[in-house]
Amino acid sequence: MNLFIALLRGVNVGGAQILPMAELRNICSKLGLQDVETILQSGNLIFRSSLSSAKVGAAISAAIETELGFRPETIIRTADDLSNVISGNPFADRMDQIDGSKLAVSFLAHPAPISVIAPPEAEEVHIIC
Repeated sequence: MNLFIALLRGVNVGGAQILPMAELRNICSKLGLQDVETILQSGNLIFRSSLSSAKVGAAISAAIETELGFRPETIIRTADDLSNVISGNPFADRMDQIDGSKLAVSFLAHPAPISVIAPPEAEEVHIIC
């Protein structure tokens, strides 16, 4: 069994695509996912499964669409993926100079064109694929 993290985009934001976490856990349990835990009202969850990342992400999105009538984009990452993000922190050698509360990581389902990633002058962005 692999440990996965699922990030559901656009749920519970501004009163749209409402997804109660108890219902999300129930949907995922019906899919056979194990040890399902949700994180706040974010639409993010942790679980175990023997399925591949691609299969489990598609299954979660499809099950939510069947049950609730909308299909959120579901990004799946493994525990190893998160560990690699932490160990690959491009700011690691300067963390004593950085306000950690302003350090952010974002996961995209698909690579974004460089032209849409234009940080404000005061920000530093690293894109790692």
